[in-house]
Amino acid sequence: MLRPMSWSSHVEAVHLEYFAEIEAIADAKAEIFAGLEADGVAILNRDNPQFSRLSAKARLLRRAHLEFRRSAGAEAKLDSVALDLAGSTVAATILGLRSFPPAASRRHQVRHCGSAASLPLG
Repeated sequence: MLRPMSWSSHVEAVHLEYFAEIEAIADAKAEIFAGLEADGVAILNRDNPQFSRLSAKARLLRRAHLEFRRSAGAEAKLDSVALDLAGSTVAATILGLRSFPPAASRRHQVRHCGSAASLPLG
């Protein structure tokens, strides 16, 4: 069992060599929700086109979920991103609290920081 959280930061076509369609990638990522303990929380990227699919899977398994996104309308919001060759910085507001995760060096790592920043609040 995973305790107490799991996140799916982004579903991308980069895994299509292993799956027939992007929805199958989302379904595979959602399998981790079944391993969450009953009081676990799935952290989901509200900006991802597969959000509704992932959210439905979490609800089907009766797992709570917290949303993060770049714009308003989620429990966790990515406030700013500064991309730089030496490293990038991220600022986020999570459940009303301002957070500054560590620097990241690539755009996809910035997405991971947005979701990882939500982890201590579960």
